[in-house]
Amino acid sequence: MPIGSALSGLRAGFTEKIVLDAGVAYANANITKMLLSTISANFAFAVATDPVSTWTDPNGDTVAPRKLGATRGGMKINLGKTERQVEVDGRRFPIKGINRIDMMDLKVGCALLEMADTETLRLAIGTSILTDKQNFEVITPYLYESNTDYLGNISIFATISGKTAPNGNPLPICVVLENCKALNIQEITFADKSEAVLQLDLVAHALDSAAFDCPLKFIVPKALEDLYY
Repeated sequence: MPIGSALSGLRAGFTEKIVLDAGVAYANANITKMLLSTISANFAFAVATDPVSTWTDPNGDTVAPRKLGATRGGMKINLGKTERQVEVDGRRFPIKGINRIDMMDLKVGCALLEMADTETLRLAIGTSILTDKQNFEVITPYLYESNTDYLGNISIFATISGKTAPNGNPLPICVVLENCKALNIQEITFADKSEAVLQLDLVAHALDSAAFDCPLKFIVPKALEDLYY
């Protein structure tokens, strides 16, 4: 009996929907400006990441986009969603429509290589005091957090295969975690034939004024024919 052809999930446009490589992470990307209806797709990514594209974060501070720095092993996004079914006597199967989400612990894990950078080290520690000396900056971990410990956002931009703006500029997928703070940092190892790495989890937070607004967004470019430019 002849064997039929194999089945495959491949579909038209597959080659234009693959997310490639580790991407790049920015602190305080100007996502609001990137999403404005008046911004051309040709310049959306550039607007979001331009160091002069300042905006006001939830703390009321004026912030500017900056690269988070070199990483090792990419970045891992974890939605940390805890969902349960309402307990009902006599239930034998999961019942559609009675699930409740108890918690979403949204975080991105990464390993930062640029330890000898004041901003990177303070980000990794989470809460600290910075003291300026003649030739050095001294960073001391601190017991009491401040709103300034939270970044407006951590935004990860990654290349989509076959996806560019009409003028050829990048048009990446973007994952945004808002009000981020490093809540834990693993041990830092100094060893021969190796490099010191800051392995940490950056956790997104909702605001108390919008406690039910999810602080995570996935932003996906539209098809070329639907872009504004």
